[in-house]
Amino acid sequence: MYDAAKRFRAAIEEDREPVVIYLGDHDPSGIDMSRDVRDRLELMTFGWGMTVERLALNMDPVTEYRPPPNPAKLTDSRSSGYAKLYGLGSWELDALEPQVLDALITGAIDSFIDRDLCDEVVEREEAGREAIREAAAALQE
Repeated sequence: MYDAAKRFRAAIEEDREPVVIYLGDHDPSGIDMSRDVRDRLELMTFGWGMTVERLALNMDPVTEYRPPPNPAKLTDSRSSGYAKLYGLGSWELDALEPQVLDALITGAIDSFIDRDLCDEVVEREEAGREAIREAAAALQE
């Protein structure tokens, strides 16, 4: 967390907003980890601000993909609040198919990418590669 906070502080100082995409189990401790991650990073970045987006496991993917439920751990101090909101079932992130996780993560990352700027960078990189190939070919002649 400390290393991440240092990178985030540097990004914030460059007027970039860090975004944490969090994935965790849908159980009392997994749900609370989103808050814990946000709180600790905000503390270590002096409250300068960042986004912590809980990508999974949320109820939408649970409803859509129907991973097998597990009983929520009633010994967890957060279980009563969790049970009031979600009932006594919980779900493990790793119960989702890898392809589903990949699609969720890719979709989330894509939402933060400026496609026009990305395409422009890719074109410049390809032009640079071509210039290097031409220079290397000229040296071999």
